[in-house]
Amino acid sequence: MDAKKVLEFNARNIAEFRSSGGKLGGPFEGAPVL
Repeated sequence: MDAKKVLEFNARNIAEFRSSGGKLGGPFEGAPVL
């Protein structure tokens, strides 16, 4: 993955985390995150 794709991936996950009260779906569903 290039740097731009990594930043976009992280931004999507951060937005999901914030909008769902600290939960993530997809491959991260149920996994502990910091």
